[in-house]
Amino acid sequence: MIYFSFSHPSNRKEKRKDTNSLYAAFMRLLLNVVKKALPIANPDFEEAIQNVTTWYVEYDDTVYNHVLREIGQDAKNNIIVKMPDERNRGFWADSDFDLSVYASFNLTYISKIEFEKLWNSVELTK
Repeated sequence: MIYFSFSHPSNRKEKRKDTNSLYAAFMRLLLNVVKKALPIANPDFEEAIQNVTTWYVEYDDTVYNHVLREIGQDAKNNIIVKMPDERNRGFWADSDFDLSVYASFNLTYISKIEFEKLWNSVELTK
């Protein structure tokens, strides 16, 4: 098991493509249609996910090679997302990303103790 944190990729200050183009408008429309047609993977945290600035991740690098648990903090370091649970799959746990993808997010490795302390510090219920 390995543990790491990173800034949410969409919240990084990077150059972004023109969001006012016709193509961008079409893609937003298409995304909204798909969101309405498919079941929501994280019904209790869909809105909160967009406010996550830092993720803390428990990653199984031995058997499953994917995220097991994840914690999201907002800009004020409040834990606003903690998944998976009985209703929410997890934002990263629901992806097929391997460790090389996460490595591109400029990871900071943390200890299991640090992760567990965060995990146990709050009980999020919706």
